[in-house]
Amino acid sequence: MTVVMTAYNARSTIAAAVESVLQQSFTDLELLVLDDGSSDETVAALAAITDPRLRVEIRAHRGRPAALNEALTLASGEYIALNDADDVSLSDRIAQQVAYLDEHPDIAAVGGQLIATDGHRQWTLRWPTAPTDIARALDAGHMPISNACVMMRRDWLQQVGGYNETLARLEDLELFHRTRRTAQFAADRKSTRLNSSHVSESRMPSS
Repeated sequence: MTVVMTAYNARSTIAAAVESVLQQSFTDLELLVLDDGSSDETVAALAAITDPRLRVEIRAHRGRPAALNEALTLASGEYIALNDADDVSLSDRIAQQVAYLDEHPDIAAVGGQLIATDGHRQWTLRWPTAPTDIARALDAGHMPISNACVMMRRDWLQQVGGYNETLARLEDLELFHRTRRTAQFAADRKSTRLNSSHVSESRMPSS
């Protein structure tokens, strides 16, 4: 399986994000980091990491949707897990999600729960876990899946055309909203990700 991480000027967080993937209890993985034209020391920080499972690709800046789609064409794994360059995956995250997709062949993508941090404060953000609840939220235009800790089937992602590269943001919500009638999504009940960023609600723009 492949963990995909896109990075743009992520020097201050990239090492911790990468280490959280390489230290997973599930070890049979590749970590594909696609640097999206960083102008800081992101690439230098990656060069200091010698784990053979880490693969770094450097591209001109095109934006996150294009970077994600390019990484998808380079990934070798049957499953594609996303890990943002400023997020830390908890140590059993990959093992939990691989097991879930193995046991649920009808599920195209599985998310998880999020532990958010702000200084010394820490709390858990809960996402719906049942496919019916996720579908209902998508119908309402909400984002019920934490994209930064999602794991997807590569074949499904390729079949639906990947991410919409015309969007500047909310490419994850657009993907799941666009495919909600033909695919099922779920989430693990366990926490999978630690996020130090502020989290805001995602919602489809009104037409």
